[in-house]
Amino acid sequence: MEIASNESKAPIIRLIDIQEGMREKGKRAPIGVTRYYKGDVVEDLTTGLFYGIKKFAAGARDNPRPKLIAIRYTETAPNVDLVKKAAGRKEFIEEGLLQIQLVNQNV
Repeated sequence: MEIASNESKAPIIRLIDIQEGMREKGKRAPIGVTRYYKGDVVEDLTTGLFYGIKKFAAGARDNPRPKLIAIRYTETAPNVDLVKKAAGRKEFIEEGLLQIQLVNQNV
């Protein structure tokens, strides 16, 4: 996923296909662009909690809203279902994507 912020326009949020992601991984992002990869750690600036990115998804075909799905970053949990039940799963959509900050990139 890539978020390009521009001072004069609204940020552009787009999902990147696997081939483009692998070509760009490890390269420096252009100024004003933040790239997120599976496994990266982000901070939710509204709550101060940390999350590990697990997957990216697009919305319905008629309303394609990019979505970042993450699990609360804590000690290793052997059972992911227990983390989900404990409200550790979070989806960042639209404005929520602008409320996160990259902490550690898994490059």
